[in-house]
Amino acid sequence: MKRSEINQYIKEAKAIFEQYKFTLPPWAHFSPDEWSRKGAEFNEVRENMLGWDVTDFSRGEYEKVGRFPAIEEDELPLHLLCNEYPQP
Repeated sequence: MKRSEINQYIKEAKAIFEQYKFTLPPWAHFSPDEWSRKGAEFNEVRENMLGWDVTDFSRGEYEKVGRFPAIEEDELPLHLLCNEYPQP
């Protein structure tokens, strides 16, 4: 899957959350650069893999595709996926 597709899915999810007044925690909006500066105070988020996880439930191929082990980096990430957080 291309990073641009993942970014688009995240943008769409954020728009739906906003439409229905569903509030995300502040760390859900951190950019990759912001995550690189976050220290141990965010270890709970990292250790529990909280955050963005783009899956493929709607196509019925989650078992086949999973968490996209191979991402084609065709653009910079909008947000990191929960398995991409840098360690402090």
